[in-house]
Amino acid sequence: MGYIITLFGPYSFSINEAHMAFVHLPIGFLLGSAIFDIAACFTKREDHHAHWRHTAFWLVLLGTLCAAIAAALGYGGNPGATKLNIMAKRATVRMYALIAGLVVLLL
Repeated sequence: MGYIITLFGPYSFSINEAHMAFVHLPIGFLLGSAIFDIAACFTKREDHHAHWRHTAFWLVLLGTLCAAIAAALGYGGNPGATKLNIMAKRATVRMYALIAGLVVLLL
């Protein structure tokens, strides 16, 4: 397993370890977005309502971006992805579908 990043001398981690650490960010961002949207529903003042919605919007964008990065790290660090097996083909198709969906969403 190749180590890609070295921090503070002997401490380094692989793509798989980076994926395992990074995969929790989109979950937190998307859950936080849902919480901010729910809080905006219960807010009486319009100026606060707009702030809650604005924060929820940015959390959705950050969650989507982090999900794409986590998917790329997971695909790049998957040792089975280098072999031409059926699971690697399915993962590739799903990754390209995710990228196409993100492009359509952002246009």
